[in-house]
Amino acid sequence: MHTSTPLALFFGLPLALAAPNVRFEARDGANGISPEYLATAWPLYDPQNPNPNNYYPTRLYGFDKCDEKFGEYGGSTSIKRAFIDANRIVNIDGVRSNINWESAAALEFLGPSALNRDQRKQIQGVLANAATGDLDTTVAQASAPSNPKDRFNLEEYGLNQGAIMLHELLHLDVAADSVNETPNPRIHDLKVRFKYFKENRPPEPGRPGRIVLSSWYKAYGLRLAKVLARFTPRSRYATQTGYFVQRNVDNFVFFALSNYVAGIIGGYPWLPFVTASPHDQPMSPTAEDLAEPYINFNKEQEDGMTVFNRFDVTMNGSLPVESSEECPYSADGITVEGDLEIGPPAADDLYPHTYWRERKEFEKFVTDNEGLRDICRLAVREVWTCEDVAVNLYASLQFTSAGGVVLYETRGQPGVPINDGNPFHVQKEGMKHELKVVGQHTNDYVHFWYGDINWTSGTAEGEAFCKLVGDDWDKNGPRGCPNAMAIARDFDCEFPC
Repeated sequence: MHTSTPLALFFGLPLALAAPNVRFEARDGANGISPEYLATAWPLYDPQNPNPNNYYPTRLYGFDKCDEKFGEYGGSTSIKRAFIDANRIVNIDGVRSNINWESAAALEFLGPSALNRDQRKQIQGVLANAATGDLDTTVAQASAPSNPKDRFNLEEYGLNQGAIMLHELLHLDVAADSVNETPNPRIHDLKVRFKYFKENRPPEPGRPGRIVLSSWYKAYGLRLAKVLARFTPRSRYATQTGYFVQRNVDNFVFFALSNYVAGIIGGYPWLPFVTASPHDQPMSPTAEDLAEPYINFNKEQEDGMTVFNRFDVTMNGSLPVESSEECPYSADGITVEGDLEIGPPAADDLYPHTYWRERKEFEKFVTDNEGLRDICRLAVREVWTCEDVAVNLYASLQFTSAGGVVLYETRGQPGVPINDGNPFHVQKEGMKHELKVVGQHTNDYVHFWYGDINWTSGTAEGEAFCKLVGDDWDKNGPRGCPNAMAIARDFDCEFPC
């Protein structure tokens, strides 16, 4: 689902960044922009408080045909909302300043303290600069699911417009304060490669597969960001984890986002775990296997490289980049000083005892509460018109996820047809199954199907149920047809999702 809701924590608006020619650059030297661009800059320039050093890197300007090409909610409006959200994600204590280097968020995305000490000042400097300027706008907060495997899984929140905008902004020298690599190094999407077990196809008796070296991958996404911080690098550029995490944009993004989300859901979003413990995943996992929030690894090989399950590492991340086997080339054919191979995990004793204790407590919490099911909600307005009995039932529907995000909403009146001969079907991004809706005159109810669950508007109890909101309608239908007004009734339904 692509939504214009600010900080739609579950599913945001990546398409906002596709709008063409949104400029973020100097026009009259490094400390200012031209009067023409000042006139269109957003948020608005305050002539009573002129500060070009602050203004220049914290405003968008030069919107070029965004609304023409993408419409109001796919153009400048969505970009502005994403910009606000990016600012809010990074503009909190513990991110813009006062990083707790012993916190789970710092350990899991920036690496153990002993391995990033030399880079701490620059890491904090990047986040402080990106947070410059308080836009004074409240970001909408979505509630979170009940099941801890969903509620505390950062992947459930990762595709939001603010995080995606922050990713793009941190690539810019002005946002990262890295013009000419000073005082901070430029931030890229580093290229990584790793070892994994590759199955033999077709299977060979006694030889299920072999361990191979992967192609180069851009270190996109939450999983590769965690891997980058958890494992020691094999690279000719450096040996310290901090050298690499400070050069990979998603390590900054997910460090900031994990802190932001923790403030909303009431605890650090631990999942997915990077683990060598027994959450082993098949080499050719099913959709159910992939839903498990674990990044599995085996002990490193003799050459020091760790063996992963390739699906664990790259799902929700990037595809292999085009390159030679030896060097990961960027678009201009130049390697980035920071590309690396994944070596052995950092020693457990480099992490504080509190980290392992809290992580173990959280694992027990997940196990104890795994049976909790997320509950979705469906608001239904059923409409009965004067048309022929075979085509006179409609519905307006609002499908809300367990996290409080509207995944589908009917537009227009009287709604969508829900008659026996023409049932309504819908499945939007974020909906695990298709929703099917059929209205029935015979039993005077609406019948719903979602996955393996089915219920009706008359179902008053059970795992899925509905309740009538307000008055029921006249069982005889609209009075005075064919010229009568349609009649309607409302239901609120809940069901496991």
